[in-house]
Amino acid sequence: MPHPEPAGRRELSDPRTMRALTHPVRLALLQALELEGQLTATQAGELIGEPPNTCSFHFRQLARYGFVEEAGPAPGRSRPWRLTTFRMHFTDLHEDPDTAVAARGLDRMLRAGGHGRQPGPAARHTRGTQGDRRADHGRP
Repeated sequence: MPHPEPAGRRELSDPRTMRALTHPVRLALLQALELEGQLTATQAGELIGEPPNTCSFHFRQLARYGFVEEAGPAPGRSRPWRLTTFRMHFTDLHEDPDTAVAARGLDRMLRAGGHGRQPGPAARHTRGTQGDRRADHGRP
């Protein structure tokens, strides 16, 4: 069962945080967590077609930027992960050029559906007015 949706949405304005999402495996992991709920790296790897060690690395990177967290104790060496952020918003209208470039890169990745991966709910993305970009995870 998916983790309950936190109140509000997360505003992405830090270029490093935006670049952390600009990776096809990370987008696929977010989508898998949204659709399936808690997953270990092994379970996620089976769903997205990546080795468990790759999924584990990318889960840790997503956790570093606050998109996922460990879901708590599990038997043995299992390490389940869950989403912490279901809805995000970002814009490419920034005075800082580095932030604007990062936002455009994330926008391109989301529009491409994760470079060959099927776009899904975790990569849902709409364009607003005047450069406004939204990536909504979870329910609209």
